[in-house]
Amino acid sequence: MKLFKSDQIKLGFLYIWLLVLVLACGDSTSMSSGDLLFEKAVQLHKKGDFNEAIQVYKMVINESPALTKAYHHRGLLFASQNDLVSAIKDLTSALEKNSNSTRLYLDRAGMYESNGNTLLAIEDYTSAIQLDETLTIAYYARGSLYHSIRKLVLAKADFSIGILLEPNNANLYLLRGNIHIINGNNMLAKNDLNMAISLSNDTGLIQRAESTLNNLR
Repeated sequence: MKLFKSDQIKLGFLYIWLLVLVLACGDSTSMSSGDLLFEKAVQLHKKGDFNEAIQVYKMVINESPALTKAYHHRGLLFASQNDLVSAIKDLTSALEKNSNSTRLYLDRAGMYESNGNTLLAIEDYTSAIQLDETLTIAYYARGSLYHSIRKLVLAKADFSIGILLEPNNANLYLLRGNIHIINGNNMLAKNDLNMAISLSNDTGLIQRAESTLNNLR
């Protein structure tokens, strides 16, 4: 049975990155010099002046070394330029200053995954879940990684928790359906695949689910 890999983890990571780019930075009249530099770096970042933005983020960090968001944003910028080593280093620095941020763990997990560090990515998704047990995206991502390394019991558990949190998430049903197929539970697989089809407006997902169903008949 051919299984289809989901690219939703990377999409989730990009979605988080885009969210960070539009964060408001507060009232400039009450900002410190570090905050003002940070605002300048963010604007350069948004305009696509990446090299200059990196230099200004460096100035921010020199001016205000405790400013977690400077490391975070610069790390995301490095990641967008495929400099994952520098990106992970910045996110690690940010987490040393704020270990209670689910977003930092999610973003670094995505970087670890892109860099091929599956086990470290799983650790970061786990840390995010420990901070917020309702993070469907973390269960989705961690479950997909467990699936990739054939830890199917753990993968199915994560997809099942994700479905409890988001019962209308077609992707989770599709992924859990594939796990059922591997385990030889074709009836459960059919139920999940049919649910994925009924919930989704994504033509590609529907075609994948229908193709898998046809192979079960």
